[in-house]
Amino acid sequence: MIANWAGSYHTEGFLKEPAVRGELQKLLGGKMDHLLHNLNVRGAVELSGETLSINGNAPH
Repeated sequence: MIANWAGSYHTEGFLKEPAVRGELQKLLGGKMDHLLHNLNVRGAVELSGETLSINGNAPH
């Protein structure tokens, strides 16, 4: 999975990836929409060690 997403700007697809989406829903519960709203402007999917991450900014 890492090879598919590292460096990609297709963050919408990354967040919909079943493994990612499932873990986020377990962690966030009903706050998933709030997270997506606050990641309105996103950078690329980054690889740090063996961890994938994204950063973003909420609209203001």
